[in-house]
Amino acid sequence: MEDINRRIERLEESVIRLIPKPSLNFSYHLTDGCNLNCRGCWHFAPLAGREMPNVEDFENDIKRLAEVMNEEICLISLFGGEPLLNPEAYKYPYIIRKHLPDTKIELLTNGTLIPNQGIEFWNSMKKNDVVIEWTRYPIGEEKNQYIEEVLKGEDVEYRVFNAFEKEKTLSQIVIDVNAIGNNGQKGRNDARWQWIHCFRAGDCIQLKNHKLYPCTTAANAHLLKEYFGLDIRLSHFDGIDIYKADSRKEILEFLSKPIPFCRYCRVERESFGHNWERSNKDLAEWT
Repeated sequence: MEDINRRIERLEESVIRLIPKPSLNFSYHLTDGCNLNCRGCWHFAPLAGREMPNVEDFENDIKRLAEVMNEEICLISLFGGEPLLNPEAYKYPYIIRKHLPDTKIELLTNGTLIPNQGIEFWNSMKKNDVVIEWTRYPIGEEKNQYIEEVLKGEDVEYRVFNAFEKEKTLSQIVIDVNAIGNNGQKGRNDARWQWIHCFRAGDCIQLKNHKLYPCTTAANAHLLKEYFGLDIRLSHFDGIDIYKADSRKEILEFLSKPIPFCRYCRVERESFGHNWERSNKDLAEWT
């Protein structure tokens, strides 16, 4: 009976992934690069440089989304990479509040640069009601204690993202770099199969280069392609251009359907609970 109930639950989850959500939650990278560079990072941060996005472009995108979504944006998560590598991180919450006064804002960080932040950053966190989501990494108990002391001392709202873990663990995605096209693909090689069995599908939406992508893996796959010189075919249809989309309905429907990049994922081969370690920038970490 338990097995039957699990199958029913999985079927329900699969169906739900194909139904457009009533509102939008999405993330935005304040930089693709990171200072910890975890092995097998879903965002491919170890393969990225330290380029920073343009603040003016971000404001234009937020203004556009506020208009086309009729302000039906519940949550914006600022992260990366490591968002605090961006010296202008404090500016982004003000922009969101200007155009989306009721939207929840989170900043996801590994915490290592928290003690280095100045008064502009802390004022921004408080004035804009930003919740800091801190992931605790095995960088030493004293360092983690100090990070938490700083957060408490600044009197900001924060949460420990992995408070349930004794030590940070890693999961590994699997990219099939040889999945060139859809012709003749069946079953688990099919983009639709991958989508309905992927817990990230439509729940890890990212705004990047004026497009919304239904998952962070697709949004950042260019880093994998460029670093290793792979013959991965990235499609214009992996994301929806927010300036070409005519309506909220069009955006939400796009984000509830498989995209061409789904054919490269192998969710049935993903694994979890690996010990944390830094990346060696080895293709095997993602394949």
